[in-house]
Amino acid sequence: MNKSILLVDDETKVLNSLSRSLSDENFDDVKIAHNAREALEIIKNTPDLALIVSDYRMPGMNGIEFLEQVAKDAPDITRILLTGAADFNMALDSINKGQIFRFLLKPCSTETFLEALQDGLRQNQLILSERNLLNKTLSGSIKVMVDILAMLRPEIFVQAGRLRNLARDLAETLYLEVQSWELELAALLSQIGTVTIPNNILESWQKGEKLEDAEINMIQSIPRMGKILINNIPRLQNIAEAVSYQNCPYDAPAGSGLPSAENIPLMARVLKIIVDFDVQFQKSHNPTSVFQNMFSHASEYDPRILPAFRLMVLRSLIQFSYPISVHTLLSQEPEYDPELWTEFRQVEPKIDDSLPFYQVSNASQGEKEMVVDGIRAGMVLSRDVCDKYGNLIVTKNTIITEVLMYKLINYFHFQDISGPIYIESAP
Repeated sequence: MNKSILLVDDETKVLNSLSRSLSDENFDDVKIAHNAREALEIIKNTPDLALIVSDYRMPGMNGIEFLEQVAKDAPDITRILLTGAADFNMALDSINKGQIFRFLLKPCSTETFLEALQDGLRQNQLILSERNLLNKTLSGSIKVMVDILAMLRPEIFVQAGRLRNLARDLAETLYLEVQSWELELAALLSQIGTVTIPNNILESWQKGEKLEDAEINMIQSIPRMGKILINNIPRLQNIAEAVSYQNCPYDAPAGSGLPSAENIPLMARVLKIIVDFDVQFQKSHNPTSVFQNMFSHASEYDPRILPAFRLMVLRSLIQFSYPISVHTLLSQEPEYDPELWTEFRQVEPKIDDSLPFYQVSNASQGEKEMVVDGIRAGMVLSRDVCDKYGNLIVTKNTIITEVLMYKLINYFHFQDISGPIYIESAP
């Protein structure tokens, strides 16, 4: 067997006896520990550990308490409890608390012991195989959903990329690295519900045109439709919930049927801030005026997250592709939250004031002209791609996926695209 097995018992003679039994059956990687503390240290340093056999009566932490801790720290490891004295309550505790795979009584024959280990290793392999299959299913489902968004709503796809970057940086700012992948994915899929909206209604809404009541209801259904779509993917229930409540104001009134304050999922509170910021910034291209407006409606946002987000944006000016004068930003800083502004002044020297404007991506520089057959997945478009009638196919700043690559090739060969494709390149 290639997988590691850990034997835990405070009696050296028992450990030696069990180890010999396993060695005779070609179990090559067997580790031993004389107590729970020693065993937990081994678990930390053995990533391929598949199975644990633990005695019940040990000094300090007993076998059930030990396996309960293992179930929390390393739930994939199969757990077997071995004891010389047992009663019904002990067996019940071992199952409910330690979530053990099997309960063995001493004296235990070699045949029974080896059979239990073989079954335990197969159980571990089954768990890992199912997890691997689930992960592949999850990744594939997300990719399909993102590709559909890129195909049907190219401008929303670009927005989703911006939101993902903001979510990732904010997770780091808030020390939420453990939840970072969920926040990023929630941001990436936050607008997936737009695929259910007719193009003309979505375009009118984005342009700020007046909508009929039925059309407004349709737009307001975007988060709910996003939740329905995401709920079809395993393990994304928390993300679906966050997308559903992304428009919830922090101060939602009682009786509105909406959660408020801390009852709103944390990821939804983050989405509310980054989506509102991005939408407003795309219209004004001035983060100062955006934050002035957001702070004038501060009750709609989490009072702890909004200031942290604002500081993060200010600190990251030279990392954002915002065509905004640093001097203008500094001179127009609103007077709210002086302590936060003082904190930003401490990082101000990091901004190169010799650059009146900072732009990471600009269509007039840092781009390469290519024929459509030369594009590859991973490249970034530096200009919008339109058909021969001027209709937008893909917006600039879009990362080319494999599906999008074939879409552009198909458009070109059917003469719907005229001219070359422009991609970003290193200066």
